[in-house]
Amino acid sequence: MNAARVVVVGSINDDVVLEVAHLPARGETVIARSVRHASGGKGANQAYGAARSSRGVAVIMVGSVGTDAAGVRMTAELRSAGVDVTGVREVPGD
Repeated sequence: MNAARVVVVGSINDDVVLEVAHLPARGETVIARSVRHASGGKGANQAYGAARSSRGVAVIMVGSVGTDAAGVRMTAELRSAGVDVTGVREVPGD
């Protein structure tokens, strides 16, 4: 019997989280206290969750990322979770 497979076609995003003292009013500039990057995207989150499940399914991610550091990081994080990223295309940016 063949092992179960899950193919996820979806987004792979670099979430940028800014910590601020308060939400800015219209037209106000607020300086961030900190900046944090996190891998996200509905597709990537689903692939990560499926790979981490205890069901032992093979997970293949289909999507695209940039060739920048964020794209490299997000692909590496998926790979380290056990996701097959051969379906992730790298798209050069400007």
